[in-house]
Amino acid sequence: MGYRQSNFDPLATQTTVHPIARPFDRWQWFGVLAEVVALALLLLFFADRTHILRTGFDSPVFIFPFVFGGSFLLRRDPELAPGTLGERKWQMFMILIGFALLPLAFGE
Repeated sequence: MGYRQSNFDPLATQTTVHPIARPFDRWQWFGVLAEVVALALLLLFFADRTHILRTGFDSPVFIFPFVFGGSFLLRRDPELAPGTLGERKWQMFMILIGFALLPLAFGE
């Protein structure tokens, strides 16, 4: 509706109906856990940098898989179609492999 129409109301608001958010499933709760772990590791890194606590973390690179993996799992997409469930499991499998290979990246 344009401003030249006789019934145009510039103060009217358009209401958009959003679907009701469903509760988190187990994968999204795993994403929440990954984000909490990332936050705890980041706090330990900052504590080591400020010499409050000696943790041995000399690089924050190890935090990124937790942040990105957790944010990937926290998406609130609509309900998955049955055909895409296998794709979601494959993506979760790849994230878990990344978490498993993380100690090899920082081992000496």
